[in-house]
Amino acid sequence: MLLSTKKKFDSIVGGRRVLLLTTLVGLLFHLLPLGRNTDAAGIAAVGTVVVDESSSSLDRISSSLSSSSSMVDDALELTPFGEGKETHQGEQILRHDSNKKLVIRELKPLESVVVIEKNTRHLKTTKQPKGKKGKGKSAKKSKSPKLQDEKFWTMADLISIDNQPELPYAIGHRGFGRTRGQDTVRDIPTENTIESVVKAFQAGVRVVEVDVVLTADGDAFVDHDDYLLDGTFTCLNKLSTKELETILPESSTLKDLLDAVRPYAKRKDEDIHPSGLVIVEVKPPTPLCDPLDESEGLLVEAVYAAVRDSKMEEQVKISSFGPLVLQVAGSVAPEIDRMTLLGALQLLSVEEASLVSGLEVVPIDKDIGLGLQWVTAYPVLRGVLYNSTAQFLETAVALGSTTLEIDKLILFQMEAESPGAGAALVAQLQSMGFLVNVWTAETLEEWPMIASMGVNGIYTDFIEEGVALQGK
Repeated sequence: MLLSTKKKFDSIVGGRRVLLLTTLVGLLFHLLPLGRNTDAAGIAAVGTVVVDESSSSLDRISSSLSSSSSMVDDALELTPFGEGKETHQGEQILRHDSNKKLVIRELKPLESVVVIEKNTRHLKTTKQPKGKKGKGKSAKKSKSPKLQDEKFWTMADLISIDNQPELPYAIGHRGFGRTRGQDTVRDIPTENTIESVVKAFQAGVRVVEVDVVLTADGDAFVDHDDYLLDGTFTCLNKLSTKELETILPESSTLKDLLDAVRPYAKRKDEDIHPSGLVIVEVKPPTPLCDPLDESEGLLVEAVYAAVRDSKMEEQVKISSFGPLVLQVAGSVAPEIDRMTLLGALQLLSVEEASLVSGLEVVPIDKDIGLGLQWVTAYPVLRGVLYNSTAQFLETAVALGSTTLEIDKLILFQMEAESPGAGAALVAQLQSMGFLVNVWTAETLEEWPMIASMGVNGIYTDFIEEGVALQGK
């Protein structure tokens, strides 16, 4: 079982001494399996983990998968590096310091970037793999009333000056907050469930985020991982929706969840703030469950079917770390807002990502016309690394994203190096027309730090506190 250590360091931000939780895990998709660095004795060790290389491949994969969920947002102790060595990567400088940690020492605001014309917002994607469209619940004709014909809140209202005079707004992380992989068991509804989402809206959250995966019969199903965490690691795309609802009775299809959300999006005369809005994070399928890399398009189509059948096009925003996911979404559902996510480790080189994650991160040939470096790390990772923040921004513009979501670690370390640098980057991105959200405020100390940088939205696992602190 993978054990991780949370690394803490002090920093001066705006003259206030605060405790920062360093998050060096969650490579690309909030997923980081077991680290593996082999020494001469044939033993792989990362942090407090020791894995015998003689164990079977299945055992190693099982260890990786069982730990990937619990590792989210935790810090991983790294194997020793040479002291004082520096690696230059784009706009950032990484230092292997005397504490044996890989630290983003400097991330400067963009000085210049080639902005792609707005008429490229909705790219036509390459031909998608053949496959049957979903025949499950989300593909059925909905009898739901058309929300746009009534008075309902929309994503556009979320940033309206009249309705949102002060920022930031709280975003309910996985509904009412993350429950998997927590050090302390909390008495809250299971994440990514209807109960969790409804409870968040009842508490006063204006927007929630949920994760979706694909079932065997083509439905978008609400869950963080595309494999079961019961020790079997069965891929969800091998199970029907009915089977999943039996195995995971608290979970549901995206269509059912959006139907449950609908009442909270309805506008009342006494309302002064939006409600009932949903960010749907579409995670690229893992190499374990999509070895041929051919189901991203099918997953996006399933998500769109659920949103369309629920008549929630204006209440939903699609987010992803995966450029192909967003490219397909721009083609099949251009009317739905999109957001591009950036994790701190996506700014590393292939070699650095391998060192930090302990995985064998391997470049792969995958071209969607954006000149990106694609990588894979079996069994749970397939995605992109950016050579600079400028390349990330150019990609987001090309994909037609209206919102950027940034790992808090990036902004925290910018502020630690140069107070005001993180806020300057946020302001610069907003001046270019982007909304800027940050994930995830896990303590009461982190919220004011993030909010002071002028961001639009903050993900939080502590909903009542987030509601109390969000813009009034």
